[in-house]
Amino acid sequence: MKIPELRKLLSNSEKTYIEKAFVEIYKQLPKQRKEEIDPVIQDILSGKNISESKKKTSINFTDLKQEIQTFMENAYAQNYFAPNRIIPKNQRPKWRFLVKGYIKELVKIPQQDENYAESARLLKELYRLICEACNYYLFSTDDAFHSIG
Repeated sequence: MKIPELRKLLSNSEKTYIEKAFVEIYKQLPKQRKEEIDPVIQDILSGKNISESKKKTSINFTDLKQEIQTFMENAYAQNYFAPNRIIPKNQRPKWRFLVKGYIKELVKIPQQDENYAESARLLKELYRLICEACNYYLFSTDDAFHSIG
């Protein structure tokens, strides 16, 4: 069902049926998605604009920094290239999506932010890692820059 069809259906329904449907849909969500969507639901029900709340939600920089450092340690240890027990086999080819995500998150940090200098340093270290991956096998590719686009 498309959004316009859903809106039309909701406009023709009674409030109690809409509440029941909403609760059943909410029950179907996994716990992690519920935690993500809870603030959005609260904002909608309190009358706040959703687009403003999405812009205000910022990344937790310390978690991102730790995640990037762990990724880089695993990459330098060739855990994304050689068989090991740290990185599962099905996760090893997905390293490029991790790098793309890290770069997108680091670039979003504005220059006025207190974490800007650290984010620039992390970007530089990611760049060095990808450069080194072009000379040594850190990932299962010859050209790491081509892999991440």
